[in-house]
Amino acid sequence: MAQALAKKPLKQPKWQVGLGIGGQALPDYRGSDQRHNKFIPVPLVLYRGRYLKIDKGGARSEIFENVRVQINLSADASLSADSDENIAREGMPKLDSAFELGPSINVKLSGPSFNHGWGLRFPLRAVTTVGGAGVRYRGYVFNPRLVWRKPNMYHGWGLGVSAGALWGSQKYHSYYYTVLPEYATAERPEYSASAGYSGSYAKLSVKKFTDGWLLGAYIRYDNLSNAAFESSPLVKTKHYAAVGVGVGKVFKLF
Repeated sequence: MAQALAKKPLKQPKWQVGLGIGGQALPDYRGSDQRHNKFIPVPLVLYRGRYLKIDKGGARSEIFENVRVQINLSADASLSADSDENIAREGMPKLDSAFELGPSINVKLSGPSFNHGWGLRFPLRAVTTVGGAGVRYRGYVFNPRLVWRKPNMYHGWGLGVSAGALWGSQKYHSYYYTVLPEYATAERPEYSASAGYSGSYAKLSVKKFTDGWLLGAYIRYDNLSNAAFESSPLVKTKHYAAVGVGVGKVFKLF
């Protein structure tokens, strides 16, 4: 009888859309000693499909999953900075916004789910830039990392911690760090980037999603020591921090 009277949990809608604003303070590119601050409106789209999910955990397509191992498609993006105003890149082509997409093998080390507890993630993503140069393939990146997440740590706030390393293809490194002969100067000698290690990083993030509001913030530290492109004249610093904040409201459900 009690079970019959118990309220059934509300089913979440398949689609949710809204609008938010995001801000970031970070270098013009990894290794730049010039920074930019930017606030931009961001459309919010949440989708809970059978194979594709876009939620507070990011965009992913779940291909395979068992108790310990998950294979999915993961994505990431970085918006273009005002690199045409960057002194180190003066006279060089502007860097466009970059979008990453590729498979990730995720291993659960502890916790009740892949987004709660300790885990290992091994994403391999193709990089495409979109901007003044059109749509261009820029190589690939590999980003193995150790993660720890607790979705509801304090009053609905979730905490995430990750640390990892990056490797990039020659084509990817060349886009950011190669100096072609036509762009070489006395202060910026010709340089050809190679594939290999891209540095390490650590990241701390907090998120809260309640009553249709999505709040989040992160801080990230990068170390480019011993990176394959360390000697590029475009690398002006090997240590830097970046921060970002965001707030949004889901205002339509269907």
